Amino acid sequence: MTGPAPHAARWMTPSDLAEFAALLPPAVPAREALGPADVYVLGDGPDADACATRLREGLEPFGLRVVPVPDPRPGVRLVATHRPGPPATWSGAEAEELVADVRAERLGHWAGLATAPPRLRTLHRPGSDSTGVVEFECAGGTFVAKTGPEDVMLAEEEHVRRAHDGGGRIFPTPRGYDVRAGSATRVMDAVREAGLVETMFRRGEDGLLRADPARLEALGDHLDVLTRWHGSTLADGEPEVAPYLYVDRFRDLPGSEACASLGARVLGPAAYAHAFETPVLLPDGTRADYRELVSWAQDTYPKWRPVRSSLVHGDIFTSNLMRGQDGEPRFIDPRSAWDGVAEAPAGRGDPVFDLGTLLHAISPMVTVLDACERGDAAALLPAGPPGDGPVDATAAVPVADDPARAVLLGRLERLTADWGDAGVLTRLHLASACSLLGWLKYAKVLRTPEAWWSVFLAAVADLARARRVHDGLGPAFTHDSTRKGGQPR
Repeated sequence: MTGPAPHAARWMTPSDLAEFAALLPPAVPAREALGPADVYVLGDGPDADACATRLREGLEPFGLRVVPVPDPRPGVRLVATHRPGPPATWSGAEAEELVADVRAERLGHWAGLATAPPRLRTLHRPGSDSTGVVEFECAGGTFVAKTGPEDVMLAEEEHVRRAHDGGGRIFPTPRGYDVRAGSATRVMDAVREAGLVETMFRRGEDGLLRADPARLEALGDHLDVLTRWHGSTLADGEPEVAPYLYVDRFRDLPGSEACASLGARVLGPAAYAHAFETPVLLPDGTRADYRELVSWAQDTYPKWRPVRSSLVHGDIFTSNLMRGQDGEPRFIDPRSAWDGVAEAPAGRGDPVFDLGTLLHAISPMVTVLDACERGDAAALLPAGPPGDGPVDATAAVPVADDPARAVLLGRLERLTADWGDAGVLTRLHLASACSLLGWLKYAKVLRTPEAWWSVFLAAVADLARARRVHDGLGPAFTHDSTRKGGQPR
């Protein structure tokens, strides 16, 4: 498997290869190319002879030939070609490491010859941060190879292994990691879809897919496993990424190239810029605009900010909830970095943000995505896309109070009750709004004005819900009864 140079080695450059070829004596070269069963010892004197002897003892039983090459330069260098890719160089002092690497490569190759060849099972649809997800089976079991940008895959691999090594077996077991020319592949145990959308959602008379409150119990064991993992890793201290996710992202993301270019293409440049200043009429009769709500979040952050962190998943969507081969809940596609500017060091963040990402999935994002995929985004806005002036969102489906959302909020309140965190409900809605905002950069989803406005208005509504909760009101726009846990402005 082509990958990074073996431990302690480095790939030879073209100039290295030319220099090496010039050293080969007439007795060696009649070979047209470097052989895959050769290790070359470059040097002169007793050290080079001793190194060659040790390599012969260690490598000839594995079918490799050790070839001494006179080299007047001081020291001993080794050139090996046993792995795919360019030849690699080692220092003479690393001879034992070279022997170990050759043996590992040979044994792995022979093991492959002794077993049935792997078989492709499924090509899964890749997510936003991957280019391929391949499921295959071999003698060792059934596995998935996920390929994507090297920086993204490395961050994910480190995140998963950190959780796995700490006893948090919520992710598929990692099995290997491979790098090739700027992309990387994670190999892990295969999992199966939990089928939660099919179980929990029903299509209404208007053609829209909505969560059924009576069926949300299907989330039960996933939520139990997740919140136990959160609780077992809680530690004092504000998560480093929290200010970005709860304040700065709302301020910065609308002006990013990805969001601005998509918004300008779908709405027009002027309409896109104006959307963030436009008053929105909400179902409780109040008006609020995006910028005003973001300013509120910034001003009040010290009152509801998280003061503890835990290991987190970072992006819990319904499609990321799976079951392992043992039937136990598993989570895939964790996220520990956002927008190329913020990350969760050591995989630690606010566990409430995890729960808020799930909240936005259940209501309204699964509904929005389904409508967009079916070409029916217009059904989300019965009054049509907004024109000039204030936006009336009272009939917008993604803004409306959702019974399933209320049920899920109640469950999340109970699960987090012993965390002793008065800001949970405020941050749940802010995390949902933050997750919704992230969709405004995905051109494959938001192809029409109706789709864009559906997501944007849902984000505004969740910002407004966060403010309502902070002010001591319930999150539902149609019920203004004061609730415990509200915080003074």
